[in-house]
Amino acid sequence: MTSRMVQRILPALVVLRARLRPLDGSNWRATGFAVLLLIVLPTLVYKALSARFGFTGPWFDLDFVLAYVLMLLGARIGSIWLIRLGFLAIIASFSVQVLVGIGVIYLVDPVLVADYLAFASYWPWGTMLKWAVLGLGAMFLVYLLVRPVRLDRARIWPVLLVTLVVVGAEKLGSSNERRNALSINVATSGALSLFHLGEAWINYQGFRAEPVDFPAMQQRVLGLPEAQRPARILSLSVEALGLFKDPAADAVVFAPLERAVGQVYTVEMGRHPFKGATLSGELRELCGLRTLGTPGKESIARIGANCLPAQLRKQGYQTIGLHGNTGYFYNRVQIYPGIGFDETMFGDDFHRRNPNMTVCQDNTFVGTCDATVVQAALEFLSARHKAMAHVMTLQSHFPLGVSSLGDDRCGAIAGMTDPDLCLYANTMSNLLARLGKQIAEAPMPPDVVYIYGDHAPPFAMVDKREAFERGQVPFIVLTRKSGPAVR
Repeated sequence: MTSRMVQRILPALVVLRARLRPLDGSNWRATGFAVLLLIVLPTLVYKALSARFGFTGPWFDLDFVLAYVLMLLGARIGSIWLIRLGFLAIIASFSVQVLVGIGVIYLVDPVLVADYLAFASYWPWGTMLKWAVLGLGAMFLVYLLVRPVRLDRARIWPVLLVTLVVVGAEKLGSSNERRNALSINVATSGALSLFHLGEAWINYQGFRAEPVDFPAMQQRVLGLPEAQRPARILSLSVEALGLFKDPAADAVVFAPLERAVGQVYTVEMGRHPFKGATLSGELRELCGLRTLGTPGKESIARIGANCLPAQLRKQGYQTIGLHGNTGYFYNRVQIYPGIGFDETMFGDDFHRRNPNMTVCQDNTFVGTCDATVVQAALEFLSARHKAMAHVMTLQSHFPLGVSSLGDDRCGAIAGMTDPDLCLYANTMSNLLARLGKQIAEAPMPPDVVYIYGDHAPPFAMVDKREAFERGQVPFIVLTRKSGPAVR
């Protein structure tokens, strides 16, 4: 497939270059081609990406203008290195704008990049490198188109004049008197965006936490009289489990769970507000906190005593926190013990216990399968009179992969035809059904199970994200019919 594409693209480039040569002989034609390739084209590609991925950004990148001037000056003095430097500046500014835009989608606050850099060795480098290679290939094609343009004949002053008009109009529109004259960010700079990001890092005050204003799992359990608290509690934070805006779609997703546990448990369906990424979802329910960032040792000590595992441990419960990936993600290796878990088990621990264990490879992060992790939690609970186990799932982490348990065939939900949304619905439906069946069929099922999403599905494309509630996630309580009551 790739060789056929190359065989088609290369001849087309040769023809295009041949046609460009006779058209850039005059100053104005050279100016037009230079502006088109160095300013207009990257701007249009950026706006197409921002519309597709759902982030906001400028219509006029000042860095492109500066790079344009640099390249033209390089052409006039015969410096190929200035031309190349200018082209690299365009690539760098474009990349910064895109990365900051996407980063805001996933990280809520760009300063949290530092937290993600802490476990960069565990990133899905295969997927990232694939897109990086495609991006570099596209940049190389643009460079081939720029080379035949007579940059030494292109004019600088028209572009500077347009820039002056655009920047002046935006300054006028954003003044106190005409604050609403321009409602969009017209002109900016990738370099300036990077500077502001660095400034935010410098001024970053670190981990922040404040109590939630709704009854999270922590409040629900601790709000019960001690004598009525369930003896065996299972907490399941399901990665990327969200709520469709269409209630009928949610009904299809959650129905298999209700069928799987219906003989053993009563099911209470609810929803909780969310903000932030995966760890924020865990701390929301375990500690009753709305958080930003990843806590270090001092912050863990400050919040840990009030978290549910720590409070239950004071009352004689034994506690464990489990996750199928490494404990270094989000610093769980320190956070879990710090908020009250007596024991922890992460992907590395499972592998050491059973080196021949089958690992799940049908998702972004290779790790211990959720069924294996939940089984370890159920065994921990059944062996103790009073215990709490918390599981952070892994297999539904984005980007989702097609598998036998979660494929992209549509038809289960009426009117849903988007393959990615169907893949999500099938994946979550099968995952919840499988975990529900495993819990209900355990020799000693937990007295109460709390199942909740950490955050909404982080689809890259804005049209897919808009299919879900952007501020709420499901909160499900399974109460064993023969067990103690919980509210």
